[in-house]
Amino acid sequence: MNLAYARGPRLDLRPIDAADAPLFVRWLNDPDVTQYLARTLPLTLEEESGLLKARAGDKDNVILVMVVRDGNVPIGSAGLHHISGPDRRGIFGIQIGEPSYWNRGFGSEATELMLEIAFERLNLNRVELSVYDTNARALRVYERAGYRAEGVSRQARFLGGRYVDVRQMAILAEEWRMRKSLVAAGEVCQT
Repeated sequence: MNLAYARGPRLDLRPIDAADAPLFVRWLNDPDVTQYLARTLPLTLEEESGLLKARAGDKDNVILVMVVRDGNVPIGSAGLHHISGPDRRGIFGIQIGEPSYWNRGFGSEATELMLEIAFERLNLNRVELSVYDTNARALRVYERAGYRAEGVSRQARFLGGRYVDVRQMAILAEEWRMRKSLVAAGEVCQT
């Protein structure tokens, strides 16, 4: 049975399941994985199981597991959080918990799929995020996806023994649609 909520060229995004709790605990207790996440405290299996149970049916958060189709390997999660119906906005978050899948384009693919979900399926108008200035890899992904910088919270996070700035970025539905049509036109012109 295919549980994919969204499909990219190499990646499926599927709903989280209670059985995913051990994966999330391993990922979220790995300091290499969490270095750019707001999470700093250790996580137990009991806590994560409770969180996953609480998220079932939560209309304010859409959290999906990233699964590489080749081998059916879960590698991380991507989500839209604090979805506001009246404002039609949400906050994007992503983490690749399997370091062997870093720098292989899966974060970019998942980001694009989540924007399609946000603007096409959920009819959001705005998707925003926060990213540490020291996370160059994520900044490149977000800029390529069309996110624009909106501001900087100076020295807002203590990371690696020093304070770092946190950038606020966002993309609007109209910007995403324009970029999508330009990319499609470019692909048509190249053939």
